[in-house]
Amino acid sequence: MRDVVETWFSLTRPVDRRFYAASGFSLVLFKYAVDCGLVLFPQLYRNLWSDALIHRIHRRVLEHVKLVSEGRA
Repeated sequence: MRDVVETWFSLTRPVDRRFYAASGFSLVLFKYAVDCGLVLFPQLYRNLWSDALIHRIHRRVLEHVKLVSEGRA
């Protein structure tokens, strides 16, 4: 695995046709799989971001309400 990463990010290592083709096809398949996953299961991606964002907003609102009700705002 280390050789693969070094070959991808090194400008000095020679690359043969087979490795070049295998790397290209692998990256295309990976991108296709990720894109299909986002299209078929968008709720997983949206929930990852929206739940965290909504939780932060909710916490800030509750802290503000607490400060106002205690007279410290």
